[in-house]
This record gives sequence, structure tokens and C-alpha cells, in this order.
Amino acid sequence: MKYIPAELLNKLNEKWQVESKDTQPNLRLVATQATINTLISEPIHEDIPSAFGDVAIRQLPGEKTPSMAYAVCIDNGTARIYERRFPASLDNAWQYIWTLGPAKDAAIEYGGNWFLEAKNRWYILETEETPYLFWIGTDDTLYAQKWDNEQTRIILDTGVSQISVCKGWRSSLMAGLDQGLVVGYLKAGKVYYRAFCIQDDGIAIWEPSYEVTELGTGNNTLSVFRTNDFRIGFVCENAGQMKWTLSQRNYAGMSFRPETVNAQAQNVVCLIENTKDVFIQSDGINYAEADIDGLWFLQYPTTAPTLSVTRTEKINVDAKNASGFKLFLNLPISSVPDDLSSKITITPAMPVTGVSYDSVNQALIISVSPNFVRSIDVTINIAESRGAYYYKYPGQKHPLEALSGFAAREIISFYGYAKNETVNASINNPRIILVNAAFRYSTHKETVAATVQGVTVTLTAVSSLPI
Repeated sequence: MKYIPAELLNKLNEKWQVESKDTQPNLRLVATQATINTLISEPIHEDIPSAFGDVAIRQLPGEKTPSMAYAVCIDNGTARIYERRFPASLDNAWQYIWTLGPAKDAAIEYGGNWFLEAKNRWYILETEETPYLFWIGTDDTLYAQKWDNEQTRIILDTGVSQISVCKGWRSSLMAGLDQGLVVGYLKAGKVYYRAFCIQDDGIAIWEPSYEVTELGTGNNTLSVFRTNDFRIGFVCENAGQMKWTLSQRNYAGMSFRPETVNAQAQNVVCLIENTKDVFIQSDGINYAEADIDGLWFLQYPTTAPTLSVTRTEKINVDAKNASGFKLFLNLPISSVPDDLSSKITITPAMPVTGVSYDSVNQALIISVSPNFVRSIDVTINIAESRGAYYYKYPGQKHPLEALSGFAAREIISFYGYAKNETVNASINNPRIILVNAAFRYSTHKETVAATVQGVTVTLTAVSSLPI
């Protein structure tokens, strides 16, 4: 018999121990042909039947790549919202965040501005912070809402069976040329759409409903898409055939790249002639400083809006006093400059104790101390500041301009009567009108007074007997 060396025997024993204890290491290899910013084919959730859904990608201004993906899925008749962070790796899985409510179909899409990426020279959509949600309720009504803000919810149409949403192209140079946020939907087999577009005055509104007559009737499904040549397309399935149509192009100032001039200096020669020595008293430190803080290069069309105050409200304390003001702005700003308190002048004079910005209500909040009475007119003036900015035009930052607001006095009038007042009254041409008059006749006790004068008594003989 040949003995096994102890070293080899120990290795064999270790092999059987690993398998029996189920501690043998395993390697999982996942290979995908995709970039870090691509959503690969992975389930959003499992063990829940899903009928419909949609996905929207977020890329905020200043971000070089997308940062977040949101999805809306209908699970057993209920629309739920999910999110996933980029890069879209296995470590960043889809996560449920909140429930929208009962729905038959749902879609999600971002609003934003098209921006020409300087390095790669193509257009990207710089999105807003939160997307828009669209869904068909159990009553076949088409609703739209900005993320989870129920106060923005509106009804776009009724009797709707399916929806599809896509962000259209908007001209970067000419105001009013905006395809908008397009919501396509089926209604009684016909294709309709509504668009949330920016008008010539810079205000975004929901335009009326339009029918895509080119697609006819009898349509079963619908999808809205965007082309690379600045169009919006509609494709639907009709009796087993695919039908599609395209809009006109909207490429004013966008199909041609801006002209650029690249220049560089070469072979620079510096000549110093006719030098002259100048001796001055110094502390031994000679230097020159240049400060370029607050330097802006502004370029925008004359139709661009200007930052202003739309209305002013007092911050309530009680019925008699207030503690500050809310200045509602027509455009959102990036932040509040650190020195903004020193740039605020209030008439009559009030000490400013703090300034903040409410991004939800788009308002500057100014706190004062002590509280002031409501029965006075207050004027607020804010000097311009370069410590913050707002977007005066898509992709064009502008420093904060001078602002002014006015809070009118709140007066309650009480009316009464003074002592010893005299009231003169007269009645002209009175008339008495008897309505349904009833006349009742009765007998009264009457007294009659009579006087008898010149009475004559005549005796007539009736017999021969003496009286």
C-alpha cells in the first residue's frame, strides 16, 4: 500500500469540506454592451403584473450626463412612481417612491430647454427639476399634473382611451417657435393632441386640442416620437397596419451650428524701450491685484423678459401686526445673495433681519423686526445684485436686477351717528290706498233734541155732559 503524503491529503480534505459546507465561492459575470448612461433591459419590479408604463430621463442645467430616471407603472390598475440613479449599474436598482392613484394608462415626461453642447456640438435637453405626469382615470378622463403637486392638476380631455407623451423642439433664438410638451391620445379611434407651449410673450400655456386628421379613424394604439430633423411624429396601429405622419420642422437657428472663431497667439515678442527708473518708498512688497468678481457677458434678444415683482404680501402675525413681506417674482432665481439684506431699503424705515427664497412659490421672503402695524403704506426697494442670477433667456444667465414692491395699508372704516343730529323730513303728495277694504254697517244709539213752540189746544164738543 502506498501512503498519500500529508500535504496532499490535507488539500483533498479541504476540497470536500468546501462542497459539504456550501462555502465554495461563485463568480457572477454580467456583460452588457451599453454606456453608463444607458438604461439596460432590467425589470423595474417583480412579482407584480404590469400593464402600462413610461420612463423619463433627467439632466439638469450644468450636468454633463443624465443623473436620474423616473418611471410610472400601472400595477393592478394603480399608477406607481419609481426612480433610478445613474450610472445605471446593478448597484443602482429601481426603487419605488410613491403612488399616483387609480389609472388605465399613464405617461411621464420632462419639460426643459434645448441646449447646444459646446464640446460635442449636439443638442441636449436640459430638464426641469421634476417631470410632468399624465394619466387616464377610471372615468376615461385625461389628467396632467406637475410631479406630486396636486394643485397643478388639470383636465386635458374626456373619453380618452390611450396616451403617449414627448417633448418637442423649441427654437433657441426665436420666441414663440415651440412645439411644446406634446400629449397625444386616442379618442373614439381618432388621434388628438394638446401641447404645453411657450408663447411669444414668454408664458407657457396649454393650447387647445387638435385632431391629426391624416391618421383617420379606427386607430388602436398610438405613440408620439421626436425626430432628429426637428419634427414631431405620430405612429398608430390601424386594422393590422402601421400608419404614421410627421409635423413641420422647427429648426430656426438650430440646424446650423453657430459660427466660431478660434485664435491663438504665436511667437509673441515683448520689447521694452526707453525705460526710466522711478524710486518710490515701499514696504518691500510690490504687487498688483485684479478682481473680476461680478463680471458678466450678456447677450439676449430684446423680447427676453425682465425680472420683476408681480405682487407683494404681508407676513401674518395677527389682525393688527405683520412681521415681513413676500415679494412674488415673475421668474425663478438661483439663490439669495449673501449681501442682499444690505441692499434693501424699506419706507418707512424698518430693520431687515433676514432674507430667504421660497423656490416653490417663487418668492423672496423679507423678515423685519420689530413687527409693524398694518395701517401704513410700505415701499420696498432692492438694489441690483451680481451675487445670484436668473435665466433671462434659455441658457443665458443674468444677474439680479433692481426690484421694487408696494404693500398697501389695511384700513377698516367704522361708520356711526354723532350726538344732536337733526333730521328734516317732509311728505309730499300722500295717497291712501285701501287694499281689500271691507265696509260694515251698524246701528248706533242716537239722541234727538227737539223744541216745541206755539202749541195750540183745541177742544172739540163731543157731548153735552160737563167736564
